[in-house]
Amino acid sequence: MMDGARREKKRVGRRAILGALLAAGCTRRATSPPAAHAGRRAGPHDHAFEVYAVQDLPSDPRTSELSGATWDASTRTLYAVQDDTPAIVSLHPDSTFRRWTLGASVALDLPQPLDIEGIALVPEGFVVVSEEGPKLYEVSRAGKLVRELTLPPHFKEARRNKSLESAAATSDGRYVFTSTEVSLPRDGLPASDHKGMLLRIARVDRQTLAVEEHAYLSDASPPGRSDLGVSDLAAIDARTLLVLERAFTRGTGNRVRVYKVSLSDAAAGCTGEPALVEGRPVLHKQLLVDVAALAHGPLPPARQPQPTPLLENYEGIAIGPPLPDGRASLVLVSDDNARPEQTARVLVLAGPPGLLAPS
Repeated sequence: MMDGARREKKRVGRRAILGALLAAGCTRRATSPPAAHAGRRAGPHDHAFEVYAVQDLPSDPRTSELSGATWDASTRTLYAVQDDTPAIVSLHPDSTFRRWTLGASVALDLPQPLDIEGIALVPEGFVVVSEEGPKLYEVSRAGKLVRELTLPPHFKEARRNKSLESAAATSDGRYVFTSTEVSLPRDGLPASDHKGMLLRIARVDRQTLAVEEHAYLSDASPPGRSDLGVSDLAAIDARTLLVLERAFTRGTGNRVRVYKVSLSDAAAGCTGEPALVEGRPVLHKQLLVDVAALAHGPLPPARQPQPTPLLENYEGIAIGPPLPDGRASLVLVSDDNARPEQTARVLVLAGPPGLLAPS
């Protein structure tokens, strides 16, 4: 038996040890996500966004290979780009934000070759990214080249067909963001089923042309013959982004998640670093949406195996306007890869406005 003083001293010591262990476990390092994370059921926070509307787009040359998305509040237009067709496609919602119609396209007059994957809206026009090059172009509303925004030289080392995939801009157009789809060779291997990959999110100041880089750790890829990448970004403000991670597994289908990150963590900055190494600090991620976990109404069966019929190859994300019921909206656009077994789709999600507040 031990007396009360000794017992209390031992309890205090145990609490101190437990506190130290918990603190160590919360340090943000580039370690693999727990194995359970890849296949877990979403918790209540994941359901803060819910399905508001789903529309499969009609078969039309303008709906083929849509990638990237941006919302223009002034004209109530959703813009997307087409991978292999040098054009910006316009989509127009009805008053309920549930039904979409195709509008006129804007032809892009840019140097070839092109593989357009991302689009962002700026006051003077658009910024589009091409995997070929890779290039970050400013274009006018008429699709004419205004200038090229220069990224650090190491972005040109991107893996083939896994280069610049995303684009986002702040509402005032001051800052533009982009990232490669997978890690640069100098920064390690692409994601595997037991470990995520390190990527660089670049922020370009359109006034000074200064470039900041921030280290981001993706999820591990799903088990099996899988491919995972960052497909798009959306900007809440100059320091807060949404990151769209999209994976595909042969015989199983897609996995699509949306994360919120803050670039304010100086430790995750990697501007000028020659290589990103495992264990370095990375941006903190807050899971906002796991599409596989979302409840939905009746939908036609997927044309290829999918975890749920709601899932498709979503490669574009945009922050839409407030919905008629006052909730915030996110709009996801899928790329059908010009294949009959895939579907071009617009998915609108609704959630509390506070989730899209700067952090």
